[in-house]
Amino acid sequence: MSNSFVPKGVTPAGSRILRLLVGRLPKTISEIAQELNLTRTAITTQLDELIGNGFIIQQLEHCHGPGRPKYRFSATEKAGSQFSENAVQFLVPATFSAVRKHTSPETFIQICRDIAADLAVLHSGPITATDIPGRLRQFAETQNQNGQIVEIKESNDGIELWKYACPFAAMMDKERVVCQLTRTALQIAVGSGVIVEQIQHRLDGSPCCVFRMTIPPPVEPES
Repeated sequence: MSNSFVPKGVTPAGSRILRLLVGRLPKTISEIAQELNLTRTAITTQLDELIGNGFIIQQLEHCHGPGRPKYRFSATEKAGSQFSENAVQFLVPATFSAVRKHTSPETFIQICRDIAADLAVLHSGPITATDIPGRLRQFAETQNQNGQIVEIKESNDGIELWKYACPFAAMMDKERVVCQLTRTALQIAVGSGVIVEQIQHRLDGSPCCVFRMTIPPPVEPES
């Protein structure tokens, strides 16, 4: 049984147990130990951690007749989804590639903008601040809660969002169309009166992408 992919937050030994239980009937500790050639103590330790993380549930099975009741263990839906996350990383880029292949460049750009707008709406719920720095901090907090790694930095040139981990990195192309997803989401988060520009990019050799938000000066009325 291959153990090449280990879900996040799971030890290699725990991953072996999950692979044995996902999509299969519940098993006892003795059955798991026998199939994996591990001791009951080792199995019990791993099961305790997996139960605590919500990957495994245990159910007490009462015997019909003499004999002590026994626990059976089964994998949760959360455990099954862990082994699918890696496949999503390939599915999304493949989908974008097919859409790009069968549409015009203008249509593809509009599709990216529509997706970005929908994503921005999902992130705009918790954004209640009225000032730009506050709105950006709330936006970044939501992004980090969703598994991304972003940070807000303020400088004399404006307010910057540093994006250390990008969910669209596998879809990067020379036209950098997918960067419109982040720019549009930022634009909606901060408001139309703010200029959003990307000043650093992974494709240029930078370790992360950086977006700068600047507020243009008010236009002086003509005298």
